[in-house]
Amino acid sequence: MKKVKTLTPKQELCLERYFKNGRLKKEAYCFAYNTENMSKETLAVEICRFFKNPKITLRIKEYNEELKQDLTSKINYTKIDSFHALCTAQDEALNKKKIVKGKWGCTRVENDPDISAFNKAEELKLKLAGHLTDKLQVEGGFDLFGEQLEKKVAGLNGG
Repeated sequence: MKKVKTLTPKQELCLERYFKNGRLKKEAYCFAYNTENMSKETLAVEICRFFKNPKITLRIKEYNEELKQDLTSKINYTKIDSFHALCTAQDEALNKKKIVKGKWGCTRVENDPDISAFNKAEELKLKLAGHLTDKLQVEGGFDLFGEQLEKKVAGLNGG
């Protein structure tokens, strides 16, 4: 998106405050501009003019687009990060070791893979990728205009 050419330092300050304060227009405007001698009506008009200025509306639009892209990239990063964490959990599950005491008090290390943890991580990876969904079991008939669907079907079949 094309950047707004140049805003005045006060316009920049006002918008910076506007974006950081929860988008409270009056508070942001009063922070950047001297409004002590303005009446309430004049202040309201000036705030309205400021936020209708094409340079200002374009900068707000740019900011919203940047914010949207930033949030999208964080969401995508989180999915990828989760996938890699699950891969790491699978590796750890397969490479799990245990210490075994042998005859005469000797100890040795043996492989003790945690297949259950490996399978759970695989299931979560598949869900994350959208390949698995939870199944919903529906029991009973459907009510069709106050009558059971089974009765309608039985009537159609001559029963």
